[in-house]
Amino acid sequence: RTPVMDGVINDNEYSFRGAGFFDVSDGLSQTPGTYAVAYDNQWLYVAVQTPVFGDGLIASQKTRDGKIYTDDSVEVYLSPFDSKEYCQIVVNSAGAVFDAQNGDASWNLGRDIVASSQVENGRWTMELAIPIGPDGVAIPVASSPWRLNVCRTYADPRQYLSAAPVEHAYKDVPRFIRVFPDSHAPTLAISRIGDLGKGDLDLAISSGSPVSADVELLVNDKKELGKQYAVSSDGLDVQQAFSVDRNQSGGSHGVLTLSVTQPGDFKPIYRSAFPFG
Repeated sequence: RTPVMDGVINDNEYSFRGAGFFDVSDGLSQTPGTYAVAYDNQWLYVAVQTPVFGDGLIASQKTRDGKIYTDDSVEVYLSPFDSKEYCQIVVNSAGAVFDAQNGDASWNLGRDIVASSQVENGRWTMELAIPIGPDGVAIPVASSPWRLNVCRTYADPRQYLSAAPVEHAYKDVPRFIRVFPDSHAPTLAISRIGDLGKGDLDLAISSGSPVSADVELLVNDKKELGKQYAVSSDGLDVQQAFSVDRNQSGGSHGVLTLSVTQPGDFKPIYRSAFPFG
């Protein structure tokens, strides 16, 4: 699947789109956002869409391997599944790039990253094409899964958002998202999950292929919602809203668990847990 690098994330353009970021120091973030991933035989494609706050995006860094990570920026981390090694790619809205391997900024990708940035209706969309293969990052294959993290840094006020539930730093490799590349996997979009920290589930899942979704919501150790969505050949379209009583004594904590599978296949094509509270 080959997305168009135009600063717009269209329906079914990416193989996978996920919602919900973790604050590296404070659990599930209340800042809404989505990320998307796809690849072909030459490029890994990553997109991030998040709100813009304050006076807009800060992009003061303009040079290669400068302190791009101090700006409003998107970071992508890739690591072989059984390794502690990783490569780091950071891009700001001006298209300036920082790339490093295991923290060594003298390492560079053999081909330039393609970046497209756009701000519209108070949201910043950044699309990246990262070279893979002999002159880029090693090609992900099904027999050799990878770990991935997609991150969004806010420059002012400072905020660090991570798609993976890392602790204290983006480069917490063991907590990265596990990726098993499969060219036959259906497209899947989780476009929103709601503000779970405020007790509001607003879940939207869609796929153009026949898949099923299991959704479970635990609040204060009690199952508040447990549903399975089985779908026809037309695909999946889940719209599920649920509110928790915010005034209950002691507040609320819990976890939202999502699992999506194809009929007749016990291995999920997506599985994640979102703890909150």
